Amino acid sequence: MVTLSDPPALKRTVSSLWASNDIPSELAWIEKLSPLHYRKFIVELHDAAGGAFISNDWDVVAELLEDWEATAEIDANPKLARRLLSNAREKGYRELDL
Repeated sequence: MVTLSDPPALKRTVSSLWASNDIPSELAWIEKLSPLHYRKFIVELHDAAGGAFISNDWDVVAELLEDWEATAEIDANPKLARRLLSNAREKGYRELDL
């Protein structure tokens, strides 16, 4: 996991994605992304990192990495993904009248 509260380390880790053939160990979870999610992740990371290099505000990149890491965890667990995507009524839940 990238130290999200350390912008210089985050900058080095993200930069290394474009400077090396190897995926940084802090971002090993990228390999768990589905092919579609992988392509979307790269586009979003490219845009966010480009903005961060200009503004030096790496919070957006840190948030993006957290979100995509959660997506990778779901992609790696198809059973969990099916459960999260299933209809709430199929699970026996009922809507509350608020």
